[in-house]
Amino acid sequence: RILADLRFPTEYRGSGIDRDIILNGGMTLFPAQALAAENFYRPRDPEVAARFSAQFPQIELTDISAFGGWTEAQKTHFADGGSFDRLYQAGRKP
Repeated sequence: RILADLRFPTEYRGSGIDRDIILNGGMTLFPAQALAAENFYRPRDPEVAARFSAQFPQIELTDISAFGGWTEAQKTHFADGGSFDRLYQAGRKP
C-alpha cells in the first residue's frame, strides 16, 4: 500500500450538513461519515476518524490555499498547456 505524505481531504456530499440542521435535531454527521469511511473516504469527524484509524493513518492534509487558491491552481494545473495537459500527453507517447 502506498500513502502520500500530503493529501487533499476528499469532501463528499452530505459531509458538511448545515449546522442549524444538526443543532435542531434534524440529523447528525456521524452516520454519513461512517458510511463514507466504510467506502474508503477519509472521515473528518474526529470520533469517526478514531474508529477508522487503522484504515486511515495520520498524514498531513491540505487544501487549495496551499496552491495559491482556485484561480492560481486553475491557471497552473488545468488551463491549456498546464501540468495536467503535460502529464496526460506524456502518458500517451508510445
